[in-house]
Amino acid sequence: MWFMRRAGERLLGAVDRLQRAFHGSPPAFRRGAAMLVDAFIVIESFAVVLIVRVSGDPQSSQSQEQFWPFFWPFAVFSALAFVLLLNESGVYRSILRYTGIYQGVQVLSATAIAAGGLFLAVFCVGPYGFGIMDPNPVPLSVPLVGSVLAYVQLVAVRLYPRVFYELSLREVGRRTRVAIVGTGEPGVALAGHIWRTAATETQVVGFVSESRAQVGRQIEGALVLGTVDDLEGLISQHGIDQVIIAMPQAGREEMDLIWRTSTRASATVKVMPDLGEFLSEGTIRLRELQIEDLLGREPVDIDLDALSGYINGKRVLVTGAAGSIGSELSRQISRLGPAKLVLLDRDESGLYYLNTELRREDFFDAEVFVGDVTHPERVSFIFERFRPQLVFHAAAYKHVPMMELQATECITNNVFGTLNVARAAGAYGASKFVNVSTDKAVHPVN
Repeated sequence: MWFMRRAGERLLGAVDRLQRAFHGSPPAFRRGAAMLVDAFIVIESFAVVLIVRVSGDPQSSQSQEQFWPFFWPFAVFSALAFVLLLNESGVYRSILRYTGIYQGVQVLSATAIAAGGLFLAVFCVGPYGFGIMDPNPVPLSVPLVGSVLAYVQLVAVRLYPRVFYELSLREVGRRTRVAIVGTGEPGVALAGHIWRTAATETQVVGFVSESRAQVGRQIEGALVLGTVDDLEGLISQHGIDQVIIAMPQAGREEMDLIWRTSTRASATVKVMPDLGEFLSEGTIRLRELQIEDLLGREPVDIDLDALSGYINGKRVLVTGAAGSIGSELSRQISRLGPAKLVLLDRDESGLYYLNTELRREDFFDAEVFVGDVTHPERVSFIFERFRPQLVFHAAAYKHVPMMELQATECITNNVFGTLNVARAAGAYGASKFVNVSTDKAVHPVN
């Protein structure tokens, strides 16, 4: 069997080199090559059906002499019709390695129209139609059965690049082994996204379900390994490096159980954002599990009308705007009609994503600044330029147990950074100054 494996490896290598050559070629060349392949498939499918048809005829030699002279012009015309319809359906604008159900439907619609038209044409010129030719130039089974055979091959030749691409990505070296908690739409979307875009770095080992009835089933090529109660054993058994929570409805108790179980088994925990964000942006930005996910504070009813009067028409500054608390503050403030919302943070990526999100929600009165509150010159520049009336100061470290070990950095940021912002607020006439996360006590009860 070794020679068969060696031959298979050589064949895959040759196909890979051919794919690389095509990948680097101009789009017009690739489109033309795809059209030629499709035309060949149609002609070959129709020829196979005709051969099978006449081989079953007792007078096969007479049938061959009768049909073949008309077959080749008919086959070429059929191939041209298929290619034109496939082109019109948009098939040749698709990226083959992302072929899916939509492309299959495109090919099906083009095939159905072509098959119907060709069958009608053959029928009309035959003795049961207008009687132009007697008997039919080709058997009526050729356009019907041939189109079915062609459809199967047209879809297969488009699925191959995707299958080969995904299998080749799975053959790379050590990757982060991931378990996805949640088998709903967010989890399925995340798994599909990882297979298509992040497979070189990440491997979906399996799913962890909320229901034991789903254990053993397969989703996106990965098994449902067990439930949340089994998580610690699953991490050890399958060598899972990272657990991703993809359950928007998960409560604090479930979050806490997943976090405690995962950390005991030395696996990191990430949280998938809202599915709507993924669908609108086409990308997934996993975030760290925040302490806010585990605090479990009861919701507080807020008088939005009173808040709107407090913020509407005012110039507002939010420091630490890219953080978990600052970003949510910014989202809420943007909905209350500020005249200007100034966002300050040293995390430029976080600011970019926040500003993009606000613009997507039709809020265009945000000014974004990358900077550090420990730099008084930068803080003064922003205050002098915009003279904010309301200041929400959230640029502070808030995880007390960890920051107790980083006392110097914590004092520099929380104490002197706050002092810089407070001095600027006083100097430039801010009417309100709200501290957020700068007031944490050692070993807080919450």
